[in-house]
Amino acid sequence: MSAVLKDFRDSKMSLYAVKKILVKMHDEKTAMILLKDYCLESTTPEARHHGLELLLMNGYYEEFETLLNINKKSIFEEDRVWGKLYELHYRNLRHTLSDSDMLMELKKIAPLNEEQECFHTFLKIYSNYEMRRYGVWAFLNEKLSEGLSQLQPSLLLEFYQMRSKEILFRYHWRKNELIIARKYGFEIINHRQISPTRMSRVHIILALSYVFEGYDQSVYHLNEALKLAKKFELPKIEQLVKQHNLPFVSAYHGVPEGIETDSLPEQAHLAIARGDREKAIKILSSFETLTPFQKYYLGLAKMDKQLLVQSYNSFVNEESHYFYARLPLQALNHMNIGGIR
Repeated sequence: MSAVLKDFRDSKMSLYAVKKILVKMHDEKTAMILLKDYCLESTTPEARHHGLELLLMNGYYEEFETLLNINKKSIFEEDRVWGKLYELHYRNLRHTLSDSDMLMELKKIAPLNEEQECFHTFLKIYSNYEMRRYGVWAFLNEKLSEGLSQLQPSLLLEFYQMRSKEILFRYHWRKNELIIARKYGFEIINHRQISPTRMSRVHIILALSYVFEGYDQSVYHLNEALKLAKKFELPKIEQLVKQHNLPFVSAYHGVPEGIETDSLPEQAHLAIARGDREKAIKILSSFETLTPFQKYYLGLAKMDKQLLVQSYNSFVNEESHYFYARLPLQALNHMNIGGIR
């Protein structure tokens, strides 16, 4: 295999072409490892640029940092621009750069080609999405779609299309457009060429998307996320599922037996499911301010219409989360206390 890869490098074969060959010769996991090595050992501009995306999307963070530094220190301006863009993205992912600062920094960077323009747009989309500026997000997403349609087939384009699907998956779930959201979610899972962390997060959102339809479907996807977390040693994902997602789903469906959590709001939710409303009220009343979820839980515990209406309004007006807004709305309907105006 090393001789074959050497021939590929000597002929300066593109990452896109090499990947097509490797996935036919090996399983996807092995193919991506070989492609990672090929990318780091190749000296072509494509390997320096598209390799950043390959390494980051597959969770090869140490190798990504190595290639990032190569681009940042390059004598070529195009390399340095790629380095600046991916450094901003990486800092934002690691929470050392805020979304508002990201947007300010992006104003200082002028993309040199269509590929950089698309990634520049991706970064603006991410920041505006997190800042809940959905009007700007929609405009940028349309611009991105047009930009991607202009790119030639490449490994970079494949990953950018996957990024676009991730964005649309989250957006349509948030808008309570579940058929569309799940379509993108299953396309991402079936692609299997993104990092275990990204894959596990897709499973978590799929699990939550099924919460109103059935316990088993939700738990299936949470278990898939846990399998990935344990196999690839992802403690943050494991904590997220065990401390927040599984308690939430279990409490909602009234099956809290054997479920424990360190999260106080989810302890309150579990207490409600166990019939101990006083415990839930005591926990939630100790908070100085309440999130939309906590208003929902306290509204359930107190059977308080006003709190449930406040929760609904917070989900819709502050969070633009129409999926989660179904929680207090459903509670109101079950309590037969009228609709929301």
